[in-house]
Amino acid sequence: MSEHDSSDNERYEELKEFKEDGYHPIHVGEILDNRYIVLKKMGWGHFSTVWLVFNIKDKRLYALKVMRSHPKYIQTGIDEEAINKIVADNYENP
Repeated sequence: MSEHDSSDNERYEELKEFKEDGYHPIHVGEILDNRYIVLKKMGWGHFSTVWLVFNIKDKRLYALKVMRSHPKYIQTGIDEEAINKIVADNYENP
């Protein structure tokens, strides 16, 4: 079995999902918010894509998660942000 036989469809988002209320098209080399240079796609999931970016201001690498724009994903994003804050706070102050 070649690497292309197993789940090529699972490795990439469907093109039809890049639309209003869908995934936001991001391109390697693109500069987001006058701050982040997109270096590489790290992955994707049901409601977002994740990108390796370089922050021009602090000269550090980050993973930037870009959520799909459909309103039904807003609460999920808010919940995830709250969980990430708890994790970060506990990492800094165990």
